[in-house]
Amino acid sequence: MLAWYAEPPQVAVNVFHMRRGRVVDRRDFYWEDMPEFNPDEFLPALLKQLYLDAAYLPHAIHVPRDFEERPLLEESLSERVSKLDLPYRTLEIAAPQRGAKHEFLELVERNARHSFEQRFRVVKPTSQAISEALEAALMLPAPPKRIESFDISHIQGSDTVASLVVWEDGRMKKADYRKFIIRGEWAMTILPACARRWNDDIAVCRRSENRCRVWC
Repeated sequence: MLAWYAEPPQVAVNVFHMRRGRVVDRRDFYWEDMPEFNPDEFLPALLKQLYLDAAYLPHAIHVPRDFEERPLLEESLSERVSKLDLPYRTLEIAAPQRGAKHEFLELVERNARHSFEQRFRVVKPTSQAISEALEAALMLPAPPKRIESFDISHIQGSDTVASLVVWEDGRMKKADYRKFIIRGEWAMTILPACARRWNDDIAVCRRSENRCRVWC
């Protein structure tokens, strides 16, 4: 059984796995950047994501509402079920409207809302509080306005990439994110020689900063 609670751009989904009328497993999924939420599009896309390539398929999937693609998706999943070593040969997608299954589905919906509340309604510190905490932790003379951080990655000393992330005025500034590919003899010779030393990240950062001034 699965259900969701949505307040775009945020969505929470709960999936309950049942065996003989008992819950044996539960999974939660969250979306934080879905500006438009259309249940008729979201539900079939979610079912495909969860079950088209799954190693195990249930005998039935209970959902909060019917949808246009249900017969076709039911057929595709039943075809996969028939090829697996399972005691049943078909899969049913149903939207119970009454009875015990409907009542339990309502419980899953309430649980999805609770998960949403826990995930997205937690009080977060203000940007001012974050800045003041950083000022104290780093012993700065004033709250920081902008922080640039580099992460260096490479494959056995080659294919070196410096990734830049930016924090400004209390929030991440994705518009200023950058990736720098470090090429040339310096990247191929010096970096492998000191790959296990802290200094290599610092050196690459300095090289990236010079290029960053051109990009920004």
